[in-house]
Amino acid sequence: MKKRTILDLVIIFALLILLIFLGKKDYDVDKTKDNKRFDKEYSMVNKENVFKYTDEEEVLNILKTNGIIFMAFKENEWSNYYAKLLNEAAKTTGVKEIYYYNFLPDRNKKSVDYKKITELLKNYLKKNDLGEINLNAPCLIVVKDGNIYAYDDETSEVLGNETPESYWTDEKMIQKLEQFKIIFTSFLGGTTDGGEE
Repeated sequence: MKKRTILDLVIIFALLILLIFLGKKDYDVDKTKDNKRFDKEYSMVNKENVFKYTDEEEVLNILKTNGIIFMAFKENEWSNYYAKLLNEAAKTTGVKEIYYYNFLPDRNKKSVDYKKITELLKNYLKKNDLGEINLNAPCLIVVKDGNIYAYDDETSEVLGNETPESYWTDEKMIQKLEQFKIIFTSFLGGTTDGGEE
């Protein structure tokens, strides 16, 4: 009887330790969920991506600290190309996370935080025909120590009948990828110069 009780206690103790260990393990479920979701929304990026979904409140916080923000929305076909290039540059340079902010719903409802974001970025944004300042997609913002370190919205206002397929030649893709790599390396503390466009 005593052997049985001791054996039961050992088993219970082992199970308790196992439960504690498994409970503390960081499964990174949110990151995996974001990866899969982004992969579904952006066809040129696979599940092995660095994008983390964020909202307008977190964007405001990032704009006061440090981070890389990709502002876009899936309906904008130009954003797909930027996502591909940003992901490749991030993986090559060691950037672990790029915040993804789909600003379209906030822009449509002109939310208070969206207006705060545009006010913080007003020196980089263009006015529309009505004189309003709005975010346009795609857009990359790199923030370091609360300062805009790099800003890129090269294809957010392409004029004419230009399509992403015709615009993004192999040469332009390579040039933009190299530009993003330089920005990311510098942001991470490397030796190359980043800078605003």
